[in-house]
Amino acid sequence: LGLKAHGHKRFTDQQLIDLHEKGLNDREKAEKLGVTPSSVSYRRRKLGLKGHDPKLLFTDQQLIDLHEKGLNDQEKAEELCVSKPAVNYRRRRLGLEAHGHKLLFTDQQLIDLHERGLNGREIAEKLGVTPSAVNYRRRKLSLKSVSRARKAKMQRYKVYHRHNPSVFVMVNNKGYFPLEIKSKAIKSSDLFDQSEWSKLAVRRVDK
Repeated sequence: LGLKAHGHKRFTDQQLIDLHEKGLNDREKAEKLGVTPSSVSYRRRKLGLKGHDPKLLFTDQQLIDLHEKGLNDQEKAEELCVSKPAVNYRRRRLGLEAHGHKLLFTDQQLIDLHERGLNGREIAEKLGVTPSAVNYRRRKLSLKSVSRARKAKMQRYKVYHRHNPSVFVMVNNKGYFPLEIKSKAIKSSDLFDQSEWSKLAVRRVDK
């Protein structure tokens, strides 16, 4: 009849290899390619690729938890010990928007707050992020958590301006880093100039 037989090749070998390297199993590859799992399995065996365990390399909840910490796909992949494309594929299936590669806060911001003796929850409040995001980055930077013993030594003080008792800042006794400015009318640079300490009255805050 002069009709050409339809070829069975509906996707390329390279397409299959790319998906295989993302850690997808045959069912997931089939969904991505719009073909049946059996056709994927047949081609995979022809290419000498071992089948991935149908068991997920990581759970949806694991990915969601890391996503809520503000991690981008590369950071999630490192945490889960999988490839970045595998994370990207599952994230899109879950309808989660990609986090930008720009960090929510810098390493130096975290280090500065850590050196002031603030714990994970307090640092998170300062940076406007979740405590889990802070703890994740702290571990990556090998910063030890603030112990109760160290916290006890890190006393907080209210520093009042002698000539204006309504103006004070919160500081600690490790270098007197300003923790919180309590007046917009005075600049921290003015208040914390070394020559100004004689004008300040310090009161310890017991908490």
